[in-house]
Amino acid sequence: MIEFQTVSALPRLLTNTDMKALGKILGRTLRWRSHRTVGVRFVSPTLIQKLNRQYRKINRPTDVLSFKLTADRLQVTDYLGDLLICSSEAQKNARRQKISLREELIRLLAHGVLHLAGFDHATKSEERKMFALQERCVKSLIV
Repeated sequence: MIEFQTVSALPRLLTNTDMKALGKILGRTLRWRSHRTVGVRFVSPTLIQKLNRQYRKINRPTDVLSFKLTADRLQVTDYLGDLLICSSEAQKNARRQKISLREELIRLLAHGVLHLAGFDHATKSEERKMFALQERCVKSLIV
């Protein structure tokens, strides 16, 4: 199971119940037997753009950034890493895809955790695998 620890207010359409359920779904999907913790902070477009530029060399806002703990730190803690999510970018994605903001926020949480778990989408093969897992988790929660 994954426990999300938020260090900022949740967007109004996302509940602690959603996050707890997603944590269970992700834990089962990833076949993790031990408890893991992920920090989550909802941030402004300005801050996420600054961090995107600093860490990824891309000078524009993004929807989610993942910061994984190094392997040596993971051996002594259940803390997997941190996710930064920009709600305004999530809202743009939701409008573009014609889905609810709640669904998009759940998708970004799942996407970020999969990155923390070591998944990536740099190649078409990796993308297919990661996005299939992501969508399976999202669809399990969105009714």
